[in-house]
Amino acid sequence: MEKRIEDSGKGEETVTIEMAANLGEIAFKSALQQAEEAGRYDQAETEEAIKGELMHSLTAIVMANLCLEAYINEIAALRIREVGRKEQWERCVRLPLVSKWLEVTRLTTNTHQTFDDCEELFSSFRELVRLRNYAVHYKMRFKGPCVRRGPYVLPEAHAKLNAKEAIKAVETIRNMIRKFHEFDLSKPPAWVG
Repeated sequence: MEKRIEDSGKGEETVTIEMAANLGEIAFKSALQQAEEAGRYDQAETEEAIKGELMHSLTAIVMANLCLEAYINEIAALRIREVGRKEQWERCVRLPLVSKWLEVTRLTTNTHQTFDDCEELFSSFRELVRLRNYAVHYKMRFKGPCVRRGPYVLPEAHAKLNAKEAIKAVETIRNMIRKFHEFDLSKPPAWVG
């Protein structure tokens, strides 16, 4: 929250309190909380626990994607749009999330380096986006059982959207943002941990 005091010159002061919506930070904290909650249900064998793990894992994965998209969009807005680089902004704003991270990092960091799209970190990021797309564009397919837990045979969605993937999603956020700031020769935000 920011408190600004403005003096109109007439002896009157106007106090304005502004709260910056840091969507990336909020989404990160939500993803972290949901991943921790999913972890409580990991490998549990009751129907209620299995549903709880799926619910919290799904939320963590979606929030992790939201965090990374909000974060790179904020950087692009501040470092590309706000400095008048209109053509670069228009190109970046239309890119899919994975490509946007590569391009915005290259254009805006102090070293002008970007991620190696073959290294493990970027592969984890690409997998996170794929999981989000799987969940958001879910098409029920009867491929047969994928996982057995206790007396239950779990379908594909449970096999893909689980506590392990939720925890990995949070680590992917941390690692992507830290790596961006490594390229930028700057410190990552404190909320990344």
